Amino acid sequence: MSYIKPTRTFEHPAVAFSWEGSKYLRLKIPTTTYLDSNDLGRLHVRCTKIDINSGTPEGEGLQVLELKSPDEINAIVEASELIKAGAIPSDEYSPGNWHTAFSLGLFYLGLFDLQGKSTVNAPDPSNKTLLERISSWEVDQKSTDEHVDPSKIYWRANFTLHIRDNSLPDIVCFLVNEAPLEDDKLFLGELRCILRMGGAKLRQENHDQEIAPVTVVSASGIHVRIFQGYVDGGKNCLFVRKSDIIKVDGIEKQSLEGLMRIACWLLGKSCRNTKHLS
Repeated sequence: MSYIKPTRTFEHPAVAFSWEGSKYLRLKIPTTTYLDSNDLGRLHVRCTKIDINSGTPEGEGLQVLELKSPDEINAIVEASELIKAGAIPSDEYSPGNWHTAFSLGLFYLGLFDLQGKSTVNAPDPSNKTLLERISSWEVDQKSTDEHVDPSKIYWRANFTLHIRDNSLPDIVCFLVNEAPLEDDKLFLGELRCILRMGGAKLRQENHDQEIAPVTVVSASGIHVRIFQGYVDGGKNCLFVRKSDIIKVDGIEKQSLEGLMRIACWLLGKSCRNTKHLS
């Protein structure tokens, strides 16, 4: 099936693709949670897997994010008061999946704001936050996209991370969802974030980059997956990759490891690793 004919002209092919794809999804927001095969065909989606432990994509496409070391993240969290203070999210008394996922986002925002130490043995006398000390990101807590009505939040881009010096147009987004994550289904909100945010970055900023990768930490309740993608304007397609779904409530050891694993993504470094290009 051919892609939607463009109604607005952009010089950058990835921007034109993103604009039309985002508009197509916007019209489906009121009635659609999961995209079907027709939607994926209309958007020329090529979906593969990505390793949640290494950030390495399977098959075609670039690796666009190098993960922070798990040892470094564990040392930071152990040195903080976040776990002792009971800041780890739980769904035990939550009114809904979106609320638990929102609490999970607050945990990571609290991690970003830590001051005084980057690791147990490396004191930092400055007033810089953890995000400023060990990453190139800056946080924006204004929601850039959502589907809500007066009685319910269906999904919302709760915060985004942008590269501080604008050297690359890459974005990391924390998405909260009310509907459950399902391995064989893609959320409309996940693709909307990639198309809308990535396209906006290429359109608004003076970059010589051909792609604007968006890494979505997609959360529903205490379950999370990584959903990452970018538009390839030359190939007229949307490359996406999704990880396995993991549990991150921090109650069991394996779940706590998952909580830290997601932090490795949020504090990772943008890259363009071509060795995985097929």
